[in-house]
Amino acid sequence: FYHIICKKQELPDGTIKFDPNQQRSQRLLWPKAIIENEPCPHSCCDGIYKWTEKNPISKHDRTLLYLKKYKYVVVLENRPNYWLFITGYYVDNPKKKKGFDMKVKEIKQKTPHLIK
Repeated sequence: FYHIICKKQELPDGTIKFDPNQQRSQRLLWPKAIIENEPCPHSCCDGIYKWTEKNPISKHDRTLLYLKKYKYVVVLENRPNYWLFITGYYVDNPKKKKGFDMKVKEIKQKTPHLIK
């Protein structure tokens, strides 16, 4: 699971390189805690936001658990008899964070009665 502690970088020649990332390494234990605490019973973190997207490659449903306050996401894939942990990472890309924040806004608008 090198992808949990490494950041993917596509090089100009099209090859992909994985470099160890300090922010990812510091949060190595976060995925387990987020999965075990979804839905979050506390108000300390503004909650864990959850939504499902279809993976265009595998065609499986992927569930994303996003901890907005700490800019961290966990990705799980729903398989017929189990959940597969795909990855967990600190969201340091501003464009990606904006996309996640827009999804959170959409969730809050659709379910205001569930948001504290």
